[in-house]
Amino acid sequence: MKKRIEKIKSNLKQRNLKYPEDMELFDDKICQRDVKIIAQRAIVTTIMAKCAFDLYDAESPDNIKKDCLARLNRFGVENCLFNAERQVLNDSYNESFDEIAWTYEAANALLWALGLLDNVESADCPEDVEHELNKVFDLINSYDSFNDFISACNLRTETDLQDAFQLYWYYHWNIRDGQIFGSIPDSISLDVVIERRRALEWLLYSAESDDGDWEFGMDT
Repeated sequence: MKKRIEKIKSNLKQRNLKYPEDMELFDDKICQRDVKIIAQRAIVTTIMAKCAFDLYDAESPDNIKKDCLARLNRFGVENCLFNAERQVLNDSYNESFDEIAWTYEAANALLWALGLLDNVESADCPEDVEHELNKVFDLINSYDSFNDFISACNLRTETDLQDAFQLYWYYHWNIRDGQIFGSIPDSISLDVVIERRRALEWLLYSAESDDGDWEFGMDT
């Protein structure tokens, strides 16, 4: 346990972030999602983030939506969309789509949890959002089917997932602290932290309390 705490502190120290010296590991009740559900959400999140991003100032929005639906059908996840994601396919472009585009960072956390990314400890502000989004999209798109995708997954241990969530909780806490006291840390990105924390919390803790979406409170 001490080794786990020191690793979390080390990540915070590297980014000049605050933490309690007497840090203890969270003891919240775990209600971990099934690997199949996590895999479905990683695929949907990525495809819908790409669709929302491409719809900005698109000349042929109907073609983008058609391609998006075809990809969802290819993986058999067309019925796994959350309400905000359905709006991307059903409504005209609006500013709320920008928030959906950022969920590629949530997908990064889920893909890490599934063992398909090596590390998500860095939460820097991306220099090129489109480039980072396309990297995630290309990873998902490299698989031919859901069975092909899930056969490549190797879900990380509960301990690893808990520690990643605790790290992102402290990232989030540092941002909130900075917003209140006027010194927001520049070593982490609010958008990256929010999306990755949301994904990790959804994966570990919200299964008994959500309503089939991931618009739940994230207190610090």
